[in-house]
Amino acid sequence: MIDPIMVSHRTQEIRDLLGLLGREATEIDEMFHVRQFGNNDIETHFGTFKYTNNKNEAGEYDGTIDTDNAWFQENIKALDIYGHILWCNKKIIPMTAGAIAECFTAGYKDYIDFSNGGGCYCNRHKSYDINKDLSFHAYGLAIDHNPKRWPLGSDKTLPAGYVKIWKKWGFFCGERWRMKDNHHFQIGRLPF
Repeated sequence: MIDPIMVSHRTQEIRDLLGLLGREATEIDEMFHVRQFGNNDIETHFGTFKYTNNKNEAGEYDGTIDTDNAWFQENIKALDIYGHILWCNKKIIPMTAGAIAECFTAGYKDYIDFSNGGGCYCNRHKSYDINKDLSFHAYGLAIDHNPKRWPLGSDKTLPAGYVKIWKKWGFFCGERWRMKDNHHFQIGRLPF
């Protein structure tokens, strides 16, 4: 069984990262080796895993996958956000917890909502299309913030201050993609 990591009981690593709050992204970049990455090198930082494509009842591939259980157990961990469990990659827990803690402090508590289809880990290809790469969600590296409130393709946006906090912690938002995905935040840089 995986023990949840409580946001309210952070490790020294989280306290160190929280000490960076208020600094510009360029300052943070200078303090850490910051690595920008996309799908081509995601495996370098988060490993590879075996998976099989699933089929629906009609025998057609549905875009979901069965992930190698050993990789899942080693890499996907529970983050308890005041009673709501968010399953994400263990390497982004410090940044995720830091962004959430800062959002709470900045008055964005009502926006910390991963219900209604939101969350982090989801075992699937991008857009549930087996011809596309695995989604960042399949690695536990992307977080959807209440997609029913900020649906895919909508002009509805999260507050700029909220988005800025997540960006400061190394995430970028899908708000500027061709198909706007305002509720989607995926890791874009890492402090290692």
